[in-house]
Amino acid sequence: MRNKQRIKQLFAYILIITLFFSVTGCIPEENGLPAHDDTVDLSEYIDLYPEEKEAVILSSALMTTDLNPLKPSGENDVAFYQLLYKNIVDLDENQQCIPSVALEWNIQEDLKTWRFVIADNIEFSDGSLLTPNDVLFTLETLKGYGTNSPYYSAVNNIKSMEVDGNTLVINLHSEDITLPWKMNIPVLSKKAYESLDQEIQLTGTGPFKVESIDETGVTLKKINREKLFYKMQFVSTEKDAMEILKPGNNSISVVSAREGDLYEQRVDLYKNTYTGSEFVFIAFNGNAQYMNKQNIRNAISCFLNVEDMVNQVYGETMVRAEYPVHPDSFLLEWAIGAIHKFDPENGKALMKQENVPLYSDVYQKVITVTTTDAEGNTTVSYRYTPLRLRILVNAYDPQKMEIAQRLQSELEGVGIQTVINAQSSVKVKELISRKEYDILVSSVSLSVVPDPFEMGMLYQPGDDKMLNVCNLPSKNDLTALGEKTYKASSLSGMMEGLNDVQMFVKNNVPYIGLGYKKVSCVYSRTITGSFGRDTFSFFRDPETWTADNFEYTGD
Repeated sequence: MRNKQRIKQLFAYILIITLFFSVTGCIPEENGLPAHDDTVDLSEYIDLYPEEKEAVILSSALMTTDLNPLKPSGENDVAFYQLLYKNIVDLDENQQCIPSVALEWNIQEDLKTWRFVIADNIEFSDGSLLTPNDVLFTLETLKGYGTNSPYYSAVNNIKSMEVDGNTLVINLHSEDITLPWKMNIPVLSKKAYESLDQEIQLTGTGPFKVESIDETGVTLKKINREKLFYKMQFVSTEKDAMEILKPGNNSISVVSAREGDLYEQRVDLYKNTYTGSEFVFIAFNGNAQYMNKQNIRNAISCFLNVEDMVNQVYGETMVRAEYPVHPDSFLLEWAIGAIHKFDPENGKALMKQENVPLYSDVYQKVITVTTTDAEGNTTVSYRYTPLRLRILVNAYDPQKMEIAQRLQSELEGVGIQTVINAQSSVKVKELISRKEYDILVSSVSLSVVPDPFEMGMLYQPGDDKMLNVCNLPSKNDLTALGEKTYKASSLSGMMEGLNDVQMFVKNNVPYIGLGYKKVSCVYSRTITGSFGRDTFSFFRDPETWTADNFEYTGD
């Protein structure tokens, strides 16, 4: 009887164990876990992850002797420095300010004092703690660079700065409600930057740190990841820079949309196109004879089929825009709409109003000639010479050159003679400062909430000042509109001011906006993730990158 009971118990145990294995299916038949698994080392029973393999992310940039996050030369440089540094304030995909190094900010009652509360738990890659003094040092350094830095507009209105505990207090010369947007600036380490060692100077707070610098480029290493590297290779020419896109050489590159299209059929690469920060325009020299007349600027605007011009030259590689307000910006909700209208008949009427006659199908300049004969009699006669306008353009930008040629063709088609002056970018800036042009085909990088004067006049950085490419006088109706915008005590007030500036542009026509150029982020298909989705985040979430996201270069 006892044996029968033991057989039943054994049968029950076998049944329970069989059911357990059939349900779980997770314990190997030959290597079951010991019964006392709470006290024994189980490592031999667990599958461990293999050792992380080495991966190198490759990019390229023109060779430079000045590696400086406050002096980026283009979108590729901005993307690179984003891996090394956090900004004082970040911008989201709609250009709204979000916290970063600064946790919060507020404006005082005088509308000239701003207080930025700085985070107390951010470390530089050398282990030192970021403090408000580092932010102060960054802005002071930036002021010293002047217009040699694209971030200069953020500091040119700063009167004084001081640290108050965990807060940076900024006092302005004049009111500016847009200051937080301008603080989208990488923060330097004061201690590191004062070192003469360039490698140490690039000490930042981002997800990567400098591994090495030599004549071939800069290699970064992911913090807390021993085998994930990012190398920016130095090249001597733009042509050499494109070599990085050859099979096997590319990881990530930021290029123009047109260059990105060249690689669209490459099965090893993926292209993601988005709107960049370069605004292209046709500006009038408001200081030149004839161009200083509002009706004539407006007439030329009517003579040009801008929509067709943009489509023929840029096509899908440009987002049409009348104003330097980024297409992804929330500010477009306040845009007043199109200002340019192709209307040749209205253009002819405006030229007639300004007494610019059309003779033998060519518009003429009227020169009054006064002569006095021997008897003292005065005779007034008129001399007519063809109206000839000078078009200034960068000879090394093929798309701007094509715009200039189409501009010439359309104006000469209605009777306005022109001559194209194609020069290097350095010479173009020189001629702008000397005001030796009538019409300018150019571009400017405007990625943040615009300064009202930038919207009204447009600027290019010069050697020691911002060049007013429209050459409008600084004291005009725009001055009052700019002050109104800066003194606004609310965001809605600021937008209303910018709206008024757009109306100023519509009425005065200092320039004709073409649009924003698109940019392509080209990267290897072996990379997982999303890159270059918008102009404010070139490489999406680099803090989450691991070697498993990239093509292995090791074994």
